[in-house]
Amino acid sequence: MKKIFLVSAFLVSALSSAQTKEQKVEKLMEVMGMTKNVELMFTQMMNHYAETNPTVPTIFWTKIREKINYNDLLEKMVGIYSKYYTSEDIDQLIKFYNTPVGKKSMSILPQIMQESMKAGEEWGVKTAEKVIADLEKEGYFQDPPMESEE
Repeated sequence: MKKIFLVSAFLVSALSSAQTKEQKVEKLMEVMGMTKNVELMFTQMMNHYAETNPTVPTIFWTKIREKINYNDLLEKMVGIYSKYYTSEDIDQLIKFYNTPVGKKSMSILPQIMQESMKAGEEWGVKTAEKVIADLEKEGYFQDPPMESEE
């Protein structure tokens, strides 16, 4: 009987701990302003994709924005955060994001992400241009011989 009670107590403790951890992650996301930042970053990303893919009809971007449910993504993120952070880690993160530098970090994150995306795109284009130039020097991109007219 004592064994059953101990196992039951352990299971109840483990389950309540998991719920508490998920609730802590939700609190962390709230403190981080995650909903607002996820929406802002997604909007910036969609705008960027729309600009760089002008052949995609505008209605596609409109419809995808209509279908987005940020709560679905946030629920998935709770599981991901719970997987990698301990309950104690989450407590420390909540404390950090309540400090002035933590609040500043989250308030400037969208600008950092936008500038980082632009820098990454520019870096990728320059790298590709260098590779193409090297391959052209090595003869990989030579024009095919012209057909003679007879």
